[in-house]
Amino acid sequence: MPFTIADATTLTEAGFVGEDVENIIQKLLQKCDYDIERAQLGIVYIDEIDKNFTEI
Repeated sequence: MPFTIADATTLTEAGFVGEDVENIIQKLLQKCDYDIERAQLGIVYIDEIDKNFTEI
């Protein structure tokens, strides 16, 4: 099963310095040799996601 790990503390909006969601999906696609059907079954683990929320 393909997977990739991203750090939520480095996520930014597209166009700003840092990692954006498109880069995370790109990394997953690379690990799947650009097989979209395989990537659709992949897992994206976003570490430290709880640090981005102050209240729920």
